[in-house]
Amino acid sequence: MKKTQVVFAVACAVVLFAAGPATAQEQSADNIFVATVQKMRMPEGGRNAERDSLLQLYHEQVTKKNTHIISQRALQHLYGADNRDLVWITEYKDWASVEAATKMDTELFEKYWKDAESRRQFNRMLNKYFAEHSDELYSERTKLRK
Repeated sequence: MKKTQVVFAVACAVVLFAAGPATAQEQSADNIFVATVQKMRMPEGGRNAERDSLLQLYHEQVTKKNTHIISQRALQHLYGADNRDLVWITEYKDWASVEAATKMDTELFEKYWKDAESRRQFNRMLNKYFAEHSDELYSERTKLRK
């Protein structure tokens, strides 16, 4: 079994290196993906239903209205060593769209939660369900798409 895993890893490495670096033209045509991994936690007195409704509210009022976001997927951990993972994969046309989407997120957030206190309250309510997070940036290798 171990030998099979090593052979598979070497085969994957060969495929990646054989594909070679993307040219500037390819990179400009490929979309940008931001993968955010959040570690969920359950605070004392917290409820999954509350967390999910807060995420849904933000999704409806901000993410879905942001015209710079091509797509977004929320992936909840299903099986494995750490069941706290919530992974967001957000797709953008290019780096300028990432920057524009960040600005638009802020504008939409401030439009729905009109005053600073309501924004602080929402953030407090939602953030109690999450610990640390990481953000990773990726570009798609379109020639390897199925």
